[in-house]
Amino acid sequence: MSEILNGRGARFPTETRDRVRAAAAQLRYYPSPAGRSLVTGRSSTVLLLVPSVPVGLGVQESIDELSDHIARRGLHLVVQFARNHPTVILDDIARSSPVAVVDLGVLPSETREAVRASGVVVVPEALVIRSEEFQHLIGRAMIQRLVKRRTVRRFLYAASTDVRSYLYDTDRYAGLREAAAEFGLEDPVRVDIPLDLAGAVRALRSHLIDHEPLGVACCTDVVALAVMAVCRELRRGVPDDVAVIGVDATAEGQLVSPRLTSIRTDQHAIGEGLAAELLAAIDGVHFSVPVRDAVPVSVVEGETV
Repeated sequence: MSEILNGRGARFPTETRDRVRAAAAQLRYYPSPAGRSLVTGRSSTVLLLVPSVPVGLGVQESIDELSDHIARRGLHLVVQFARNHPTVILDDIARSSPVAVVDLGVLPSETREAVRASGVVVVPEALVIRSEEFQHLIGRAMIQRLVKRRTVRRFLYAASTDVRSYLYDTDRYAGLREAAAEFGLEDPVRVDIPLDLAGAVRALRSHLIDHEPLGVACCTDVVALAVMAVCRELRRGVPDDVAVIGVDATAEGQLVSPRLTSIRTDQHAIGEGLAAELLAAIDGVHFSVPVRDAVPVSVVEGETV
């Protein structure tokens, strides 16, 4: 029974493995992390590697969801923001001996393989939430919503001046450009927006001189609010002159007038998906889910597009 539940049951018939897992589920039995640590030398710690980027409440929700799910298996989550070189992170992993690492796009592929070779589970593989594909989905969703406002044929991508945002900004912008090309539109111009009014006005003024309707896809809701502040300062109407869309669907964006239209990613689904893939990997069970199904991306309609 223990071999099957610990992912070493390949020599047993499929029917036997299914009966053992069904019985364990009925009895609410799971392999003991404490017992596993005695055998493997690994702790019950799961190390979550997060890129050193600004983290909002949405990401916190997915982390909380992941933590809650794995806690039911006696595992506890440790979050590490990756400010160090991968070799330093590798040393940290070796010292802490986690049972698994959840890598949200921090480790290069060769480092991930080195961690696996040391006997540590590394996810995600099936659920890719920090990949180029996922960020492209967000960028594409923004342009697809903006083009529904048929008067808009000119677009900007409002990025953050925070260098820590570069990781996802680049891929979101790429998705935006791809979608614009598919609609036969000109390449959206990328503009870095400071989060102070004077700096934001300087960054955007030249783009707002032309009174042709403009669509602005913003990397976050905070940047979108800065763009809206510039529009008020320069007396450009939102959405009549400038259509604005953000990302994260924050409460702040829904409190301003006009209410911000924004892209929401289902953070609870992300947390649940990460937990499911992690526990499956620890148990030696195959896990596969398409990214488009695993991480729903939707538009929260406001009044700015």
